[in-house]
Amino acid sequence: MAELPDRARIVIVGGGVGGVGVAYHLARRGETDVLLVERAELTSGSTFHSAGLVGQLRADPALTRMNVHSVELYRELDAGWVESGSLKLASSPERLVEIRRQHGWAQRAGLPLELISADEARDLFPLMATDGVLGAAFTPTDGQIDPARLCTSLVAGARAAGVRIAQQTRVVDREDRIGSVLGRRLDGEAAVRLERRPDPLGPLGHLVRRDHRAHDRLGHDVVGEMRGAVDDTHAANPPSPGLGPARPEA
Repeated sequence: MAELPDRARIVIVGGGVGGVGVAYHLARRGETDVLLVERAELTSGSTFHSAGLVGQLRADPALTRMNVHSVELYRELDAGWVESGSLKLASSPERLVEIRRQHGWAQRAGLPLELISADEARDLFPLMATDGVLGAAFTPTDGQIDPARLCTSLVAGARAAGVRIAQQTRVVDREDRIGSVLGRRLDGEAAVRLERRPDPLGPLGHLVRRDHRAHDRLGHDVVGEMRGAVDDTHAANPPSPGLGPARPEA
């Protein structure tokens, strides 16, 4: 088990690309009294087997802005970013209408999405058969990145700024006092005192009431300013006894 400090201003639980991304961005904003704990090795969860495809346009404007920022960052990092572009194909009139609608979203977001013909799509990817394709959309700034290299690059930047990282360190319990101290007991009965309470619900915070009891029940450990960035249709949580159905706040 890694040696732990006895205090930290912010603790992040999870060493995948989400956790290290939060650590990196906190460090860039000057918040370096940060401890990241990972129960195994960095990137050893779902990050390492991700395909790493990066499409920026989403129905949610907040997610689109986040993805645009991600691409801008990937261009700066040594993480294997390949800006290959992406194609969306329409093989039905309904899908063509949807792609045209997405073109409007892209224009509002400042994304260079282009409406093109099936022949133009085949010119971009000659191995593709376009029989039955009615039209397409091309986003030249989409691409692909190596998730493990991305995680490693973000970790290097966070560490260089002073963020501490403890691997093989599993959170087994926590003490929660509203407006006071959030203590996390880890393997070996070590404890870390926090001087600032993070929001453990992270991107799912808009789906539940701001009730500190809900934090323990749902058990999400993401720190950051991402509330409202996750589309309701992509958030799946187990039922929480006594909490009621998840819904956005008014």
